[in-house]
Amino acid sequence: MKRALQADFFLLVVALIWGVTFPLVTQALHSINAFLFVTLRFTCAALVLLPWIFKSLIKTSPAVLKAGMILGMLNAGIFLFQTFGMQFVDTDTTAFVAASGVIFVPFVAYLMKLARVRPVEYMGTFICFCGLYILTGGSLSHLKPGASWIFLANLFWAIGICYLQKVTPRIQELNLLAFYQIVFTLPFAASLTIMDPQIYKFTPLVIIAVTYTGVLATALVYLIQVRYQKETTATHAAMIYSLEPVLASIFAIYINHEPLDKRVLLGGGIVLFSILLVEMLPNLKKIKKKSLHEQ
Repeated sequence: MKRALQADFFLLVVALIWGVTFPLVTQALHSINAFLFVTLRFTCAALVLLPWIFKSLIKTSPAVLKAGMILGMLNAGIFLFQTFGMQFVDTDTTAFVAASGVIFVPFVAYLMKLARVRPVEYMGTFICFCGLYILTGGSLSHLKPGASWIFLANLFWAIGICYLQKVTPRIQELNLLAFYQIVFTLPFAASLTIMDPQIYKFTPLVIIAVTYTGVLATALVYLIQVRYQKETTATHAAMIYSLEPVLASIFAIYINHEPLDKRVLLGGGIVLFSILLVEMLPNLKKIKKKSLHEQ
């Protein structure tokens, strides 16, 4: 299996894991403060990874610490601004705004001077954005001031993807990088938990949600990202990640017993088309050039 194709597969696994997260966490947050949930989630992830990387801690370099700290701050920004903005925006609009971060990635990648963003990636990103709009039922005419906080979270998300793309080729101890970005997220989440105390219940669903998001959606996902995202472009990775709301809608049908409607089918289909376009069009052009050359 080619490295780029292998990377696509594992990034799709990330989107799949995230897709289960949304309906699961939505139910859990009825019983627990969002910031406490995030703190428990990252604590669980850190404890799971610690035995895995313990012997490697001696290899910690200033570069790994710096990158982990920056990624941890970006993670904290994502959770802080998204959680704050969700208090003021309806569910459908939140889903659309939260999923629209893919539109920022090509421009952030350009500013960070990563690999050249191809025209097909800009086109695919725009098509993906339209698919997300249909899928989530967002309405630009009904955006409220709180949506600006979620857009800011998306900007942090886009910067995080591009920064990870930039630093991972230069770092050898990638497992340590995954661990430190989790560790450096914890102080921010914990401080917000202290500032916003609420009554909580550790129901079985909360325990399942914390365990799932900590072990799979954080520890495993970060390990996959630091290892495989560098094998593709930041824009392409973001488009694969954008399958999360598509998969979340599918899982919500089974977990939350929500109906399957036309917008899920149409919007999800457009998102899939945008990814296939970016994946297949350059290869088709190469085949065509090769065919013309042979003639």
